[in-house]
Amino acid sequence: MGCTIRSDPAIYTAAWDGNAANGQWRGWWKILDGVAAPGSGVAAVSRDTNKLDVFVAGTGGALWTAAWHANAAAPQWRGWWRIAP
Repeated sequence: MGCTIRSDPAIYTAAWDGNAANGQWRGWWKILDGVAAPGSGVAAVSRDTNKLDVFVAGTGGALWTAAWHANAAAPQWRGWWRIAP
């Protein structure tokens, strides 16, 4: 899965779909209503094959995270949670 910030301040993701014919990337989709400061990078960490956490500096400078859990009852992005001032 990849994440990016485009010309608007929204945060987007794309994902590799190995189940698609010949496998392929799909996306870009917004990650909820998160917005990032101009020039911010997005960091992503996978705790296992079905979980992804993303981290970004928001427009106010605070650090935020959102998470994807494919095995949850209703797989979807959850968050944004503020984790640093």
